[in-house]
Amino acid sequence: MNEYAQKRYDEKIALVNQLNDIGEVYRFELIENKEELDRSVIALAGLIPVNVNYQDYQKQFSFFLAHNLPYVRYNTQKEVEAKYTKPQNVGVLSQTKIKAWVEYLIQVYEDLVKLSQERVQKIADFEAEMVKLGATIGNKDSYGCFDGTVVKNGIEFKFTVGDEGYISKHIEVHYTVDDTTENFNMLSNNKYK
Repeated sequence: MNEYAQKRYDEKIALVNQLNDIGEVYRFELIENKEELDRSVIALAGLIPVNVNYQDYQKQFSFFLAHNLPYVRYNTQKEVEAKYTKPQNVGVLSQTKIKAWVEYLIQVYEDLVKLSQERVQKIADFEAEMVKLGATIGNKDSYGCFDGTVVKNGIEFKFTVGDEGYISKHIEVHYTVDDTTENFNMLSNNKYK
């Protein structure tokens, strides 16, 4: 580790100690990156993924969520955050400021978990319905996105599940018949055989 990386790592250790000395309610820990210690993360001890960073150039602390919930991305998180009053920026650490930020982020995280669970269930139900219809489903990527198609009687149903849990659906008719008025009339009257 070079001198700069060692300095950043030492600063993070000092920040964890400072956070724990000031904040009596919540405990923080340094989650070490074994390959690059200066890239270690300061996080709230426990299950809620609240991280802390200090920007020396702004002389300001930032508290943020570092989650990887299925079907919850940046836009969804910003919508949920907008429902709550965001605490003021932290220039000087105090127990009140730490508590305000952690409690704010816990509220946001709990809403995001609930939203993620609802979306996972909705998509699982939709996927089960598509499997019953005989859909060809593509591979899921790391965000849970996938697409697929069902073709029956010349009608194709296409769907795509996006990374925010949105299900896009599209129906196309694929009939190949001679271009005659008689065929048109039979198709339009649902009498084509």
